Amino acid sequence: MDTYPAGGPRAAYVPVAEGRTLYGRGSADAKGSLAAMMTAFLQVATLPNRRECYLTATVDEECLLLGVKALTTHGMRPTLGITGEPTGLVPVVAQKGIVRGSFRVWGPKSHAAYPADRTAVRSAAELVRALDQINADLATGPDHPDLGSPTVMVTTMESNGGMNLGATEVTVWFDARFLPGTSGAEFTARIERDLRELLSADVDFVQDPPAFVSPPNEVSPASPLIAEFFAAVKNSAGACEPGSFSYGSEAGVLAEFCRSSLVFGPGDARYSHAEVEAIDLDELGTATEILRSILVGDQR
Repeated sequence: MDTYPAGGPRAAYVPVAEGRTLYGRGSADAKGSLAAMMTAFLQVATLPNRRECYLTATVDEECLLLGVKALTTHGMRPTLGITGEPTGLVPVVAQKGIVRGSFRVWGPKSHAAYPADRTAVRSAAELVRALDQINADLATGPDHPDLGSPTVMVTTMESNGGMNLGATEVTVWFDARFLPGTSGAEFTARIERDLRELLSADVDFVQDPPAFVSPPNEVSPASPLIAEFFAAVKNSAGACEPGSFSYGSEAGVLAEFCRSSLVFGPGDARYSHAEVEAIDLDELGTATEILRSILVGDQR
């Protein structure tokens, strides 16, 4: 499975065990989850009472989600989908969606010796200020009790300008995070509509098709299998306090064909891609126990 490039001796591809801690690139994100899932599957493979389950290792999670999107075409309709990520054994039941895209802004040809009143760079600067205003307005609007408000942030800019030549085209890239109940297309359409209301008519821009969309996710606690999973976490880990996050995962795509979808796994996300990446082996064992429990059902 793909993972982040190797780092120093505590983030290399060769694992190093010290006590009950395992160091190595991918140990937290997200090979700990994969190891727990594989071990749980092997433990129940020959049991007559195991549930019908599938374990899938999907590629391209960090970019276009091509692996999990291909999985949606296989005709499966699971009751529960579990995405393995380092959550510290906390079931993550809500997450924001992500859409990354760009606006292209145009302006006339110009030379620094004869500055133009309206340039692509100046228009792009106005567009960036307008996006900041939209983000501020989003913070005052309806929000989610756990996820907060949707957001939009400019991440980078590119232009075709030169040393003494004004750019005729500037690309402004953004990353937007939106709430469950909204699609990426709906949210970006809202951003473009608000921009056109804020900007003067002589700012010439167009929104490009999104480069990346990760759907949001929110679990209904009314699902019996969700309640069973929460009980398994509490029985094995001692507590179960479901959480949420604003970064992306494959759970939103799984939710498109699973009745319920959540994120769960051993490890601390702060170690992901870090100079020191590690996982607690006891936590790894507890995650395996929880997953094994849900694979066979409550046998009490």
